[in-house]
Amino acid sequence: MKGYVEGRRTREGEKRWRAGWRIGPRPAHGPWRNKRFKAEADLRQALHEIDSGQNWSIQRVSYRAVLEKWMELKRPNLKPSTLNDYQSAIDRYLLPRFGHYQLDQISPALLEDFIADLRNTGLKAKTIVEILRVLNQHFRYAVRRHHIRYNPLTDVEKPRLDKPEIDFLRVEEIRKFVATLPRDWKTSEQLQKSFFNRIPKLPEPLRGVVIRYYVQNQKVERIARDLSLAEGTVKSRLHRARQVLQFLPSRNDFHGDYIFFLIAILSGMRLGELLGLQWNDIDWETKKIRVRRALWRGKINGKWQWVLQRPKSKAALRDLDVSEDLLQELRKHRLACPKSHNELVFCTQAGEPLEARSLMRWHFEPALKRAGLRKIRFHDLRHTYASLLIAQKESPKYIQTQLGHASIKTTFDTYGHLMEETNPVAAARLSAVVLNGSAKSR
Repeated sequence: MKGYVEGRRTREGEKRWRAGWRIGPRPAHGPWRNKRFKAEADLRQALHEIDSGQNWSIQRVSYRAVLEKWMELKRPNLKPSTLNDYQSAIDRYLLPRFGHYQLDQISPALLEDFIADLRNTGLKAKTIVEILRVLNQHFRYAVRRHHIRYNPLTDVEKPRLDKPEIDFLRVEEIRKFVATLPRDWKTSEQLQKSFFNRIPKLPEPLRGVVIRYYVQNQKVERIARDLSLAEGTVKSRLHRARQVLQFLPSRNDFHGDYIFFLIAILSGMRLGELLGLQWNDIDWETKKIRVRRALWRGKINGKWQWVLQRPKSKAALRDLDVSEDLLQELRKHRLACPKSHNELVFCTQAGEPLEARSLMRWHFEPALKRAGLRKIRFHDLRHTYASLLIAQKESPKYIQTQLGHASIKTTFDTYGHLMEETNPVAAARLSAVVLNGSAKSR
């Protein structure tokens, strides 16, 4: 907002100045001053008060009412996964705590107490920060709508997020990992048969639970009811059996482990992007994989649903370079895999989408264990891909586009320490060029 300073002469011939500005359709003025700099100070003060909301007429409203209006505004533009995350933070933490307050009653002290209580429940700092991000959006919306004069969250000490250390597989570890994966569907089925042959060797009560779950195809709830056990006890026994056998087959009958994890290592695709990959996303001629969607599973209107949604960001829409060897493995997979209703590259025997947790629990983690490797996250395969590109001295810009980072700053912040390992060599090369060149010129 801009204002002005106007001047006039009195009857006595003396010069006077005053500040002027506008609040909506209504003009406003400051007092007449005998010095121009005083009127300019009045103008600066008035504009500051307007910008900070001190001159607004506040429309008092409850936090719940603002929240409902904000959700109406945001809902059409949010991905289902983002909407689910927002709704979870609101229903579990924000409404129970602030739903009965008027918005202007929520003070920085009240917010600091809220953060302390979240910490005491054992929530991680990252989760608390994500909850506060949602709350911050509510306050910013309320300031724009003149329900409060300022955002109280700006004066609150927020949890500090330590930068996590990334982990990745080295070349020898990649070879060990890939060697443990069944290379085709037949080998994977044989691995399952081997598992069933080892069931009788399990001690009780592990054997009974595993037989009911994998052979008789009973659900955890029924097993718990039939054996008069808690569901948590049944799950812990299945987990114990997996530790003993180092492998439990997935009940979704997925046998594409080799190509699935190979693509993850050689393309850096996120888990949701891989699960949402369709056959028409593969350009066999130009040797590219087009990332256009991600698969997400979550609750919508109280029901669990599969949703193919846009990827994480606009930059995540990208075309990945892949090798002919990888395309050849994809051709083999296409001949063996079942037909999917959505033309998914990776699906169950029934053609349904894969469930991420099941894939990690019954495929990824056992493969790491068979290879004798430490436990890592699936996302660390993405870091592995980045580390391979850096080792090959690919340009940071190329790495950014392949990974789908919105900014090259993200690429440097995440992988800069890996690039630093080459700095001494780069410095030596630069010195050699300059010094050797100057020596020759003499």
